[in-house]
Amino acid sequence: MELITTAIMWGIIGGLVRALIGLRKANDANRKIVWSRFVITLVEAGVIGAVIAGFLKEYGAFFNFIAGIAGTDLLDSAAKMLKLSPVKILVK
Repeated sequence: MELITTAIMWGIIGGLVRALIGLRKANDANRKIVWSRFVITLVEAGVIGAVIAGFLKEYGAFFNFIAGIAGTDLLDSAAKMLKLSPVKILVK
């Protein structure tokens, strides 16, 4: 249980770093900051850190930290792609 808790913590810290960079970019561009997105990013990072810990136990906290950053970036990029090009379902 300690491994998962540590992995979640480091995943959240990695997500926090990525979210703070996003906040800085939004602030510099004078865009409205969506706080719910900030919180969702942290939750995503914690989950990703825990999942990575389950698969790669021997790599430790640093890998969970990186997974928190990269995983949230991957999910955000995928969400943007789906938003830009929605899937059309043809009904016959």
